[in-house]
Amino acid sequence: MEHTPGENLLVWEFDFALTTFFEVETDLFQQH
Repeated sequence: MEHTPGENLLVWEFDFALTTFFEVETDLFQQH
């Protein structure tokens, strides 16, 4: 087990940021 909690947290935050970004982009396109 060489996986550090920091790496997993970084990946999770990156995935969460991408999901939030795409959701915001979709909302912006739906408004127009």
